[in-house]
Amino acid sequence: MGFDKWLIVDAVGFARGIWLLWDSSIVSITEVDRSPQFLHVRAQTGRDAWFLTTVYASPALVQRRELLASIRSIAEDMGDPWFLAVDFNSILLPSDKMGGSTL
Repeated sequence: MGFDKWLIVDAVGFARGIWLLWDSSIVSITEVDRSPQFLHVRAQTGRDAWFLTTVYASPALVQRRELLASIRSIAEDMGDPWFLAVDFNSILLPSDKMGGSTL
């Protein structure tokens, strides 16, 4: 696949974990922060820098609240371009759900 670098947030319980893979000849990645639910990095491509936060949210309410507090904290300090890639692990309507436990 051409990826020579990676960062991994290990799976915990029902959370699937997060894998971030990249080609270091194209982009430089520096880890800024992490938790069991997110990975926050700074990306540098040439002179351009930006931030990426990848999220795989816990379905548990307490952990989800902790995650949202962390995202708010990151957002308050953000003055650079920022990409937030999120799987909140939630649905809007019961008809959106396929498989798994009954709602």
